[in-house]
Amino acid sequence: MGIRGLRRWCCILFACVFCACEEDMVHRFCAVDSQDWQKSYKARFHLTDMKLRGQYDLSVEARIAKQYLYKDLWLEVETKKNGEVQALDTVCLDVVARSGEMDGSGRNILGYKKPVRSIAVAPTDTLDICVRHILTVTPVPGVHDVGILLVPQR
Repeated sequence: MGIRGLRRWCCILFACVFCACEEDMVHRFCAVDSQDWQKSYKARFHLTDMKLRGQYDLSVEARIAKQYLYKDLWLEVETKKNGEVQALDTVCLDVVARSGEMDGSGRNILGYKKPVRSIAVAPTDTLDICVRHILTVTPVPGVHDVGILLVPQR
């Protein structure tokens, strides 16, 4: 087998591994009113009929406009499994770096992600995850959407 054949097999192997990993990952977003996100509004993620099994790492994400006025975004993340509250976490997304510049990934709308906790999931479980801001200022302008990411622990 030459170098071309080896490269081809490496590409095929990488594609297979990448596709297999994507199957058991959950990545969802929920839009919020970018001019008027009230403290009472919760972004809700209802996950049912999942093919998930095992331990998963939960992260919360937000996509924020460059015109966002604050240095951070404080979120409350409520996790329910089969209707029972499992956890109520407080998460701070650092929007501005020590240098004074916005620190997210992207161009006009910047993405921020922060780990929340580990969750044990069975295929029969129903997960309800709610995210809301807990800033003292309301409404909060400049946040376009918030999301969750569940990634299996390897």
